[in-house]
Amino acid sequence: MRWEYQPTTGFAEASFLYANDEIAPGYEMDPNTGDLLRGREILHTYSPTLKFENVLTPRVRALNEFQLTLTSGRESRYAYRGAVNVALAERWVWRTSGGYTHEDPTLRAWFAGSTLEFEFAPKWLVHVAGHYYHDTGEIENALLISSAAPGLATWQVGGGLRYAGERSSFSISVAPVFASYQPVDVGTRPFTNLYKDRTWISAQVAWAVEF
Repeated sequence: MRWEYQPTTGFAEASFLYANDEIAPGYEMDPNTGDLLRGREILHTYSPTLKFENVLTPRVRALNEFQLTLTSGRESRYAYRGAVNVALAERWVWRTSGGYTHEDPTLRAWFAGSTLEFEFAPKWLVHVAGHYYHDTGEIENALLISSAAPGLATWQVGGGLRYAGERSSFSISVAPVFASYQPVDVGTRPFTNLYKDRTWISAQVAWAVEF
Protein backbone atom coordinates (compact mmCIF):
# COMPACT_ATOMS: atom_id res chain seq x y z
CA MET A 1 0.00 0.00 0.00
CA ARG A 2 1.35 3.41 -0.97
CA TRP A 3 -0.05 6.73 0.33
CA GLU A 4 0.84 10.14 -1.06
CA TYR A 5 0.21 12.07 2.14
CA GLN A 6 1.82 15.26 0.76
CA PRO A 7 1.18 15.94 -2.95
CA THR A 8 4.33 15.07 -4.98
CA THR A 9 6.65 15.47 -1.96
CA GLY A 10 5.65 12.93 0.72
CA PHE A 11 4.98 9.21 0.33
CA ALA A 12 4.44 6.39 2.83
CA GLU A 13 4.50 2.76 1.77
CA ALA A 14 3.71 -0.42 3.72
CA SER A 15 4.40 -3.93 2.47
CA PHE A 16 4.26 -7.47 3.86
CA LEU A 17 6.19 -10.57 2.81
CA TYR A 18 5.52 -14.21 3.63
CA ALA A 19 7.96 -16.93 2.56
CA ASN A 20 7.69 -20.72 2.92
CA ASP A 21 11.07 -22.38 2.39
CA GLU A 22 11.61 -26.14 2.20
CA ILE A 23 15.25 -26.73 3.17
CA ALA A 24 17.67 -29.60 3.66
CA PRO A 25 17.49 -30.16 7.43
CA GLY A 26 20.63 -29.97 9.52
CA TYR A 27 21.63 -32.31 12.32
CA GLU A 28 23.00 -31.71 15.80
CA MET A 29 24.34 -34.19 18.34
CA ASP A 30 22.61 -34.41 21.72
CA PRO A 31 25.45 -33.97 24.26
CA ASN A 32 23.65 -36.17 26.81
CA THR A 33 22.73 -39.18 24.67
CA GLY A 34 24.97 -38.84 21.60
CA ASP A 35 21.90 -39.10 19.34
CA LEU A 36 21.63 -37.04 16.15
CA LEU A 37 18.74 -34.58 16.25
CA ARG A 38 17.12 -33.63 12.94
CA GLY A 39 16.47 -29.94 12.39
CA ARG A 40 13.61 -28.10 10.71
CA GLU A 41 12.55 -28.92 7.15
CA ILE A 42 10.22 -25.92 6.66
CA LEU A 43 11.01 -22.30 7.46
CA HIS A 44 8.22 -19.74 7.73
CA THR A 45 9.19 -16.08 7.34
CA TYR A 46 6.99 -13.04 8.00
CA SER A 47 8.39 -9.61 7.16
CA PRO A 48 6.53 -6.26 7.33
CA THR A 49 8.24 -3.14 5.93
CA LEU A 50 7.47 0.55 6.34
CA LYS A 51 9.01 3.07 3.95
CA PHE A 52 8.98 6.88 3.82
CA GLU A 53 10.05 8.87 0.75
CA ASN A 54 10.26 12.65 0.95
CA VAL A 55 11.27 15.53 -1.32
CA LEU A 56 12.82 17.79 1.30
CA THR A 57 13.84 20.64 -1.04
CA PRO A 58 13.85 21.08 -4.84
CA ARG A 59 17.34 19.53 -4.78
CA VAL A 60 17.14 16.90 -1.99
CA ARG A 61 15.19 13.62 -1.93
CA ALA A 62 15.34 11.20 1.05
CA LEU A 63 14.26 7.61 1.68
CA ASN A 64 13.90 5.84 5.06
CA GLU A 65 12.95 2.16 5.30
CA PHE A 66 12.29 -0.01 8.39
CA GLN A 67 11.92 -3.80 8.23
CA LEU A 68 11.14 -6.57 10.73
CA THR A 69 11.83 -10.21 9.80
CA LEU A 70 10.50 -13.17 11.80
CA THR A 71 11.78 -16.62 10.76
CA SER A 72 11.08 -20.00 12.35
CA GLY A 73 13.54 -20.89 15.10
CA ARG A 74 15.37 -17.55 15.01
CA GLU A 75 15.31 -14.31 16.92
CA SER A 76 13.66 -11.25 15.42
CA ARG A 77 15.77 -9.40 12.84
CA TYR A 78 15.54 -5.60 12.63
CA ALA A 79 16.84 -3.63 9.66
CA TYR A 80 17.04 0.02 8.62
CA ARG A 81 18.00 1.39 5.20
CA GLY A 82 18.27 5.02 4.19
CA ALA A 83 19.25 7.02 1.12
CA VAL A 84 19.65 10.68 0.15
CA ASN A 85 19.91 12.06 -3.40
CA VAL A 86 21.23 15.60 -3.78
CA ALA A 87 21.36 17.70 -6.97
CA LEU A 88 24.56 19.63 -6.23
CA ALA A 89 24.30 21.62 -9.47
CA GLU A 90 22.60 21.36 -12.85
CA ARG A 91 25.01 18.62 -14.00
CA TRP A 92 26.19 17.14 -10.69
CA VAL A 93 24.29 14.58 -8.56
CA TRP A 94 25.40 13.00 -5.28
CA ARG A 95 23.71 9.81 -4.05
CA THR A 96 24.44 8.21 -0.69
CA SER A 97 22.93 5.26 1.16
CA GLY A 98 23.42 3.21 4.31
CA GLY A 99 21.80 0.64 6.53
CA TYR A 100 22.01 -1.43 9.71
CA THR A 101 20.79 -4.93 10.67
CA HIS A 102 20.48 -6.39 14.19
CA GLU A 103 19.64 -9.94 15.24
CA ASP A 104 20.30 -11.41 18.67
CA PRO A 105 22.45 -12.87 19.97
CA THR A 106 25.43 -11.77 17.87
CA LEU A 107 24.58 -10.55 14.35
CA ARG A 108 25.35 -6.90 13.66
CA ALA A 109 25.77 -5.66 10.09
CA TRP A 110 25.97 -2.24 8.46
CA PHE A 111 26.82 -0.72 5.09
CA ALA A 112 27.41 2.70 3.57
CA GLY A 113 27.91 3.86 0.02
CA SER A 114 28.23 7.03 -2.02
CA THR A 115 28.13 7.91 -5.73
CA LEU A 116 29.03 11.16 -7.46
CA GLU A 117 27.71 11.54 -11.02
CA PHE A 118 28.44 14.19 -13.68
CA GLU A 119 26.59 14.81 -16.96
CA PHE A 120 29.46 15.67 -19.31
CA ALA A 121 27.25 15.74 -22.44
CA PRO A 122 23.48 15.62 -23.07
CA LYS A 123 22.21 12.21 -21.83
CA TRP A 124 25.76 10.97 -21.09
CA LEU A 125 26.90 10.64 -17.48
CA VAL A 126 30.04 9.39 -15.74
CA HIS A 127 30.32 8.45 -12.08
CA VAL A 128 32.66 7.34 -9.31
CA ALA A 129 31.35 5.25 -6.43
CA GLY A 130 32.51 3.68 -3.17
CA HIS A 131 30.84 1.15 -0.87
CA TYR A 132 31.72 -0.42 2.50
CA TYR A 133 30.07 -3.38 4.27
CA HIS A 134 30.77 -4.97 7.67
CA ASP A 135 29.16 -7.75 9.67
CA THR A 136 29.97 -9.82 12.75
CA GLY A 137 29.52 -13.17 10.98
CA GLU A 138 26.75 -15.74 10.75
CA ILE A 139 25.07 -16.78 13.98
CA GLU A 140 26.80 -20.04 14.95
CA ASN A 141 25.10 -22.35 17.46
CA ALA A 142 26.28 -25.82 16.34
CA LEU A 143 27.78 -28.10 18.98
CA LEU A 144 30.61 -29.41 16.79
CA ILE A 145 31.84 -28.44 13.29
CA SER A 146 30.12 -25.49 11.60
CA SER A 147 30.46 -23.80 8.20
CA ALA A 148 29.10 -20.49 9.58
CA ALA A 149 31.04 -17.58 8.06
CA PRO A 150 33.15 -15.41 10.40
CA GLY A 151 32.91 -11.63 10.45
CA LEU A 152 33.41 -9.93 7.09
CA ALA A 153 34.40 -6.49 5.84
CA THR A 154 34.37 -5.49 2.15
CA TRP A 155 35.42 -2.35 0.29
CA GLN A 156 34.53 -1.42 -3.27
CA VAL A 157 35.70 1.62 -5.25
CA GLY A 158 35.16 2.12 -8.97
CA GLY A 159 33.53 4.09 -11.75
CA GLY A 160 31.24 3.83 -14.71
CA LEU A 161 29.48 5.34 -17.69
CA ARG A 162 25.73 5.74 -18.26
CA TYR A 163 23.53 6.81 -21.18
CA ALA A 164 19.99 7.96 -20.33
CA GLY A 165 17.82 8.18 -23.43
CA GLU A 166 14.09 8.70 -23.71
CA ARG A 167 13.28 5.06 -24.59
CA SER A 168 16.59 3.29 -24.17
CA SER A 169 19.34 3.51 -21.56
CA PHE A 170 22.41 1.52 -20.64
CA SER A 171 25.24 1.61 -18.12
CA ILE A 172 28.62 0.00 -17.58
CA SER A 173 30.70 -0.02 -14.40
CA VAL A 174 33.88 -1.67 -13.12
CA ALA A 175 35.20 -1.84 -9.56
CA PRO A 176 37.60 -3.96 -7.50
CA VAL A 177 36.13 -5.55 -4.37
CA PHE A 178 38.33 -6.29 -1.35
CA ALA A 179 36.99 -8.93 1.07
CA SER A 180 38.56 -9.35 4.51
CA TYR A 181 37.40 -12.10 6.92
CA GLN A 182 37.96 -12.26 10.65
CA PRO A 183 39.87 -15.33 11.97
CA VAL A 184 37.77 -18.50 11.99
CA ASP A 185 36.66 -20.11 15.26
CA VAL A 186 37.65 -23.61 16.37
CA GLY A 187 34.53 -25.25 14.93
CA THR A 188 34.99 -23.51 11.57
CA ARG A 189 38.68 -24.37 11.03
CA PRO A 190 37.92 -27.16 8.50
CA PHE A 191 36.59 -24.37 6.26
CA THR A 192 39.60 -22.04 6.61
CA ASN A 193 40.32 -22.01 2.88
CA LEU A 194 36.73 -21.01 2.16
CA TYR A 195 37.06 -17.85 4.26
CA LYS A 196 40.40 -16.50 3.05
CA ASP A 197 40.75 -12.81 2.20
CA ARG A 198 40.16 -12.19 -1.50
CA THR A 199 40.15 -9.44 -4.11
CA TRP A 200 37.48 -9.54 -6.82
CA ILE A 201 36.78 -7.49 -9.93
CA SER A 202 33.12 -6.57 -10.34
CA ALA A 203 31.94 -5.63 -13.84
CA GLN A 204 28.33 -4.80 -14.61
CA VAL A 205 26.53 -3.99 -17.85
CA ALA A 206 22.84 -3.12 -17.96
CA TRP A 207 20.49 -2.15 -20.81
CA ALA A 208 16.86 -1.10 -20.53
CA VAL A 209 14.29 -0.44 -23.26
CA GLU A 210 10.90 1.16 -22.64
CA PHE A 211 8.07 0.08 -24.95
